[in-house]
Amino acid sequence: DELLTGNSIFALRNTSVSLKFVGKDLEKTREAGNGFTILTALRNDAADVALKDSVTFNWDQKSYTYEFKAGTKSHKIDAMFSNAYLVNVDVTGGTAQFPEGTIRNENSVIALHGSTLKVSFKPDDSIGAQPIIKATLNEKEIALDKEYAYQITGIEETQALKVTFSKHSVVKTIIMGVTAHTITFTGEANETYQVAETDGKTIEV
Repeated sequence: DELLTGNSIFALRNTSVSLKFVGKDLEKTREAGNGFTILTALRNDAADVALKDSVTFNWDQKSYTYEFKAGTKSHKIDAMFSNAYLVNVDVTGGTAQFPEGTIRNENSVIALHGSTLKVSFKPDDSIGAQPIIKATLNEKEIALDKEYAYQITGIEETQALKVTFSKHSVVKTIIMGVTAHTITFTGEANETYQVAETDGKTIEV
């Protein structure tokens, strides 16, 4: 029922027309297949089309499908594409929370070129209070804020954000002749320890 000629489609009046908008991979990125273009604005006869409500998004293809009914006159469809990248979030011992309205699939988010993304994290209840936190962005160590959130700014390539929550390990050590002391391990790779006291003397443990 549709005839495509160049960038034009001929359709019978009062029939449904389906258009798919697919972006392309970016070439100048950190690694092959790192970035892509994605539809960010669509107009039908100068009227803005709400991408969230009026089109269907396909995550695997990063494409949008727009359906409308052909009228008694021609339609002019304008589409705008923007550069975008994936922000892949890997969290262990907790969950990740993303801003409302973000396009995501599980823990991967699409971020436009130059945009800012704030990801909030919540440790599992089993971890307990004051968890040990290990966080990296693109394999570089970072620090979450007091509310367990991190903001990535000026996104211009694919991002890999990894966060691990773990609980403190508490070990009771008994030293002969003195009272048992509790030693709290506060780190993983580079542990720091409390010290035990005996007869007023400090012993490194």
